[in-house]
Amino acid sequence: RWAAPWALGHLGAREESVLPLLLERLRDEDDWVRQAAAGSLGKLGVKEEGILWALVERLKDEERDVRWEAAEALGKLGTKEEWVMEALVRRLKDRARFVRQAAAQALGQLEVKEERMIQALVERLEDREERVCQAAAKALGTLGVREERVFQVLSEMLEDEEEAVRIANDSPYGLA
Repeated sequence: RWAAPWALGHLGAREESVLPLLLERLRDEDDWVRQAAAGSLGKLGVKEEGILWALVERLKDEERDVRWEAAEALGKLGTKEEWVMEALVRRLKDRARFVRQAAAQALGQLEVKEERMIQALVERLEDREERVCQAAAKALGTLGVREERVFQVLSEMLEDEEEAVRIANDSPYGLA
């Protein structure tokens, strides 16, 4: 069953009859179906409030892959709604690293510069998982956050043993 919502997103099916079906699938008992529906809604790019609320609700899903896909979808939609940003900031503390990473990436795609969000991303620069650190660094770079506290943590990261963390700081986002 997961293939149908997945295919609708990849086909770019934006017909009026499709969106309610995908929203309904976000509440499906099968986590693969919920994950596929969330991903498809992100691919379709429709920023209706009902879609945004439904995806924010999936950020609380019991399955990490659904939370991850919902965060990615919200990033692709690129909305600047404060309540969406707040929900993604909360996911920066998710127990699953994939979700923290997706939330950081999504925040960078929202292109909103709220102090609470910046502080949360700065905190993720010191995450125990290198890919989360990398995503937070890229998000801060994409947002153009040029603050001493960011430079200080990123400078320390340049000395990091983990190659992925150093690569994030050597990226073309103007942070180093």
